[in-house]
Amino acid sequence: MTYRANKKTSRAPMRNESYKRFSIYKKAAPKRSWLDFLFDWIVKGVIIALLISINFVLFTSSANYSLFAEGLYVIPNIVFPIIVIFAISLGTMFLISFSRLLENLLLSFIVGLFIYVTINQFMIISPDSFLYSIFYNKVSPNFAMNFIDNSDVVTSVTIAIIIFVLLGALRNRVIFFGAIGLAVIFGAVIADEYINQRNKQEFVTLYEKERAKDDIKGNKFIYIMLPSAASYRYLSDIENEGLAVDDIKKTKELMLGFYAKNNFTLYDNAYLEEDDQFMNIVSQFNILSNKKVKDSLLDKIAIDGYLKFKNHNEKSIYLEDNKLFNNFKNANYRINVYQSHGIELCQSNNEAIADKCVEKQNHPFNFQNMNISELQKTKFLLLQWVNSTRLFKDLSKMYSFLNVFTDANKVALIGVPFDNLYVINSINTLDIMFNDILAETSNTTYFALLDIPSEMYVYDEFCNIKPSSEWLSKENLPWVKNPNLAERKKAYMQQTSCLYGKLQQFIDKIIAYGLDKESVIVLQGISGLNDKKPSVNISFINEFRSKKSVTMAIKEPKRDKFNISYDICPVSTVLIKYLYGKDLCRHMDAFELGQQTKLEFYTDMMAKQVSKKDVLQAEQNFTDWYEKWEKHTISNSGVKIMKEMIKIAPEENLVEAEPAYEEIIIEDNNNEFELKEPIAEEMPSIEPESVSDSDEESNEEEAKSEEVIEEIVEPLTETVPEIKPEIIDENENFYLDEDLYNEELPSDNNETDTDVIVDDDELLSIDFEEII
Repeated sequence: MTYRANKKTSRAPMRNESYKRFSIYKKAAPKRSWLDFLFDWIVKGVIIALLISINFVLFTSSANYSLFAEGLYVIPNIVFPIIVIFAISLGTMFLISFSRLLENLLLSFIVGLFIYVTINQFMIISPDSFLYSIFYNKVSPNFAMNFIDNSDVVTSVTIAIIIFVLLGALRNRVIFFGAIGLAVIFGAVIADEYINQRNKQEFVTLYEKERAKDDIKGNKFIYIMLPSAASYRYLSDIENEGLAVDDIKKTKELMLGFYAKNNFTLYDNAYLEEDDQFMNIVSQFNILSNKKVKDSLLDKIAIDGYLKFKNHNEKSIYLEDNKLFNNFKNANYRINVYQSHGIELCQSNNEAIADKCVEKQNHPFNFQNMNISELQKTKFLLLQWVNSTRLFKDLSKMYSFLNVFTDANKVALIGVPFDNLYVINSINTLDIMFNDILAETSNTTYFALLDIPSEMYVYDEFCNIKPSSEWLSKENLPWVKNPNLAERKKAYMQQTSCLYGKLQQFIDKIIAYGLDKESVIVLQGISGLNDKKPSVNISFINEFRSKKSVTMAIKEPKRDKFNISYDICPVSTVLIKYLYGKDLCRHMDAFELGQQTKLEFYTDMMAKQVSKKDVLQAEQNFTDWYEKWEKHTISNSGVKIMKEMIKIAPEENLVEAEPAYEEIIIEDNNNEFELKEPIAEEMPSIEPESVSDSDEESNEEEAKSEEVIEEIVEPLTETVPEIKPEIIDENENFYLDEDLYNEELPSDNNETDTDVIVDDDELLSIDFEEII
C-alpha cells in the first residue's frame, strides 16, 4: 500500500514538469504590453519616415533647389511632402502593428529600398555594376562577373536581410538609439542646407584658373552645340508632309532671317557622321585625328568616391583625347566650357583641360521663378523625386488604366518622361557665357552645350514655360500608342523659334558692347530631329536628312554679307576648312552608293535653294517677330537695361584698345581688310591617301586637292569667294561655291574621304589669328 502511494506521489511531479516544459506550444503567445506596442508603432514608424525624408531632402538639395526661402523659413514645397511622408509611415505601421514580424519585414524592406534608391540617384559610376568594379581587382574577375548587372539589387537585398536579423535580436533600447541617430543625420542634412543656402546656383563653376590681365581686347571663338537642331533644308522637307505647316513655315523663315540678319555663312547641306549626339561632339573635338571616334573615349575614369550627393550630374562619356582643345592651348587661347549632362567636356584623360568649367545642374530642375502655384511646384518636385528613384520603368498597365479616364499621353512619368527636363533654363547658358565674354580680355574660346531644341518641348516661341499639360517629348514612351506627330512638330517649332530669339538677344549684347569685331560664332547641331520612324519603305535620302542633316553656321567679323554653301560635307570638314584652311570635303564620295542612287541623292540635295527674295523676306519677318519676342519674353529686361547703360556710358569706356599685334594689309576682291599676324608660321604636312594606278585618271582632281593640303595655309578670306554682288533675277539663288553646279557627279568608286593622318603625340598648330 505504501509502495503504491509512493509511486503515485512520485509520478505527479513528472507530469507537471512535462506540462510546464511544453505548455508554450499549447498556449497562445503572450500579448505585448501597451508600451511595447507603442514603441513598435511610433519608433519604427519614425525610422521609416526618417529614411524616406532623408532621401527626399538629399535629392532636393543635390542641385540648385534651396530648402530655405529666407532665414529659417522652409519653403512649403519641402514641408508638405515631409509631413505627408511621416503621416503615411506612421499610419502604415499602425495598420500592421498587430504583428511584430510584419513590422520588422516592412522596416527591413524600407531600409533595402533606401539603399537601392540612393545608389541609383547618387552613384557616380553605373549603379548596376559597381560591385563588379570593386571585386574585379580585389577578389577575382570570375567572382566579379556575378555582379556585372545586379550590383544595386544585391547590395540592397543583402542589407535588408541583415537588418531583419538584427531587428529580431536587438533590444528595444538599441533600436531606439538607432532612431535617434537617424534623427541626428536628418537634422545635419537640414542644417547643411541652411548653412549653404546662399551657395545654391543653377550654373555652378566647378573650377576657374586665374585670368590673364591684358590691356587689349582678345579674340573670342564661341562654339555653341545644339541637340536636335535640324537644318533649314530639312524643315523645308517636313513642311511638305502637311503636319503643322504654318508653324514649320514660320520657324523656317525665322531661322533663315536670323542667319541673314547677322551675316552668317550657312552650310545648308552639312551633315553628321555619328548617330549619337555625344559621339558627334567627340568627333568634332578630334577632327584631325586618325583614331576612330570610340578610341578617343576613356575606358577608366578617376573618381574621388562612389557617391556624390552635391551637384550630381549624370555622365556617361569621358574623353581620352581632345585635340581641338589642345590646339587652342598651343595657340595661347584660354578655354571656357559650359556643360550640361551626358558628357564630360572639362576634362581629358582624367585631367582638367579647360581654364573655366561651368556646369548646369539639372536634377531637380529649377522652377522657383515659374509662374505656377505652390501646389504645382510641389507636384513637380515630387514627380522628379519619384522619377529619380528608377523604380518605375514599365508603366504600360498604368497607362492603359488611366487612359480610360483621362489623356494618359500627358500624365507625368506615364506619358511624359520627366528625366529629360534638363532643357528647362538651358538657354540661360548664353547669359552666363556672355558675362564671361564681357569680363575676359585675353584670347578665349567658349564651348557651350545648350540642351535646346533637345528632346523635351516645354517652351513656347517666346521662351515662356508652357503649362505642364502641354509638355511633349521628342518621342513617346514605349507604352504610349498615340504618336501625336502634328503636336510634336508644332511644339518642336515653337521651341526652336525660342532658341533663335535667345540667340539674337545674345548677339545683340555682343554687338552692343563692341565685341563682335573680335568674335567668331559657330552654331552647330550635334543631332538631327530624327522624326522618321523605321520603315521598309523609307528612302535613304529621307532617313539621311532626318538623322544626319543639322544646322551649321559660322559668323566671322570680316564678313558683312550673308552666304549659303550647298557643299555636301560633314560638319567636321566644315570646321577643318574654317580653322585650318584645308578643304577635305569630298561631296558624294563619303557615301558608298550606286551611281544611280548617287545621282538621285545629289539631285535632291541641290534641288531646293534659297533666292534673294526668300532671304530678304525672311530677314524682315524675323526682325518684326523679334520685336514681339522682346516684349513677351520674361528675360528680355537685361538687354534693354544694358542698351540704356551703353547710351549713357562714358565714351572712353567704349573705345577699342589699340592692338598689340602687327597689322598686315592684304588685297582681296578689291577690298582691304586687316589680318592679324598668324600664331603658327608653319603647319605640319598631312600625308594624302595613296591612289592606286587604276584610279589615277578618275581621281586626278582629288590628287591635286591633296597637294594643296600639304602647302602652308593661305588666309581664309582669300579662299572663300564672296556672294555674287550682282543679282540678275530676284529669284536667283544664293550660293557660296559658284562652280558647284558645273561639277561632274563623282564617279562610282569605293574610295572614301581621305584620312587625315596625324601622329597621336603631335599637336597641330592653328592659324587662329588668320580667321579674324
